[in-house]
Amino acid sequence: MDTATLCTSELVTNACVHAKGGDGSALSLSVASARVRGIVYDGDDNPPVMTTTRR
Repeated sequence: MDTATLCTSELVTNACVHAKGGDGSALSLSVASARVRGIVYDGDDNPPVMTTTRR
């Protein structure tokens, strides 16, 4: 379950850091059998845009 916790934390953090505007964020979690589904809404009306990062 540690992996699910880390992934959920990253998704929520990204929504809080990168969303511009909107009415806040929401997290929805559902568990069925051995699966966990996490959905994060960031309240931003604009779709995400993929960018490249140089390391």
